[in-house]
Amino acid sequence: MSLTTVAILMVVVLLAGEGYVRLIAAHLPAPTDTEAELTLKYAQVREAAGRPVRGADVVYMGNSMTDAAVRPDLVSAARPGLGSGYNAAVLGMPVPQQARWLREFVLPAQRPRLVVLGVSPLDLLDTPVFDDPQEFVQRKFDHSLDALRPSVLERIDDRLSHLSYLVRYRIAFRNPSMLARATGRRLTGGDVKNDRAVFQQATLADGRQVRRDAAFWRETLAADGAIGNYRALTFDPGSVRLFTPAERHHLASGQLQLDWLRRLVAAARSTGAKVVAFVPPLEPIVAGEPGPDPTAYRHAVALLRTGLARLHVPAVDVGSIGLGPGSFADTAHLNDEGSAAFSRALAAAIRVPR
Repeated sequence: MSLTTVAILMVVVLLAGEGYVRLIAAHLPAPTDTEAELTLKYAQVREAAGRPVRGADVVYMGNSMTDAAVRPDLVSAARPGLGSGYNAAVLGMPVPQQARWLREFVLPAQRPRLVVLGVSPLDLLDTPVFDDPQEFVQRKFDHSLDALRPSVLERIDDRLSHLSYLVRYRIAFRNPSMLARATGRRLTGGDVKNDRAVFQQATLADGRQVRRDAAFWRETLAADGAIGNYRALTFDPGSVRLFTPAERHHLASGQLQLDWLRRLVAAARSTGAKVVAFVPPLEPIVAGEPGPDPTAYRHAVALLRTGLARLHVPAVDVGSIGLGPGSFADTAHLNDEGSAAFSRALAAAIRVPR
């Protein structure tokens, strides 16, 4: 076979692959669908890095549960001795990528005295996230973090991603089952994945569904990283199951990835800050709602607290502050009223390690 024939075959295969991905792309998870919030928070972090004085005295870290739960301004107002705060939590960010976000970007710029980690047992489960494999979600966030400080090669890759669907969605090719599901949805006329992707949707207080794009986050984020519209984190309850059978099984069997926790704590301490942690609240489990078995969840929380103790991280016990269904935007995210009550309770409960 001549080189010309080989080259022609390669071009045909690439064109066929490009066409295939374009056909099923609407049924694949977007490769960087949380980039807008991360990019804007990085801009806030970079602004802090340019100041001659310390940035925030306290940095709060976690995923959307902490994003929705903690309002640094209310914490500081209730407990002036803690100083200023910054909520660095990012919607959907897995714990290993939280560690990288803290170590490489947030802490060198903010230089806080204290890092407060919001960690739930649900964050330490190596299970799919809304049907997306955990590895896929972690790779997406690594890609988004790489894009914050792109090298020449990464700039070229970003340009190619805009031109080619095959390049843009190449992460999906590491998971054949994901491609199979997307192909099946395309052939059967199933749901369009990207139109229902929970990380791209927001339900406003008036019930309107909007996209979580850059304009949305610019209007939503406060200067201290807090979310101005806490209803904006609400997921569509008709399309999302917050607790899958796999998650319930892992909770019941205590299969927590405590190595992820160790990496997160190490990153939080990387600039010499003290570290404490809290477990973000869940809406009280109501009969008939999809949720973890209460006994299994309490057992998983106990395992998490044991893991924190072994790492010499004090667990902040907010205690019972009367959070009921009216305090939550959905099962796992506080609304404006709930976040205000929780932030004040957190301020009172924090004990800074010596």
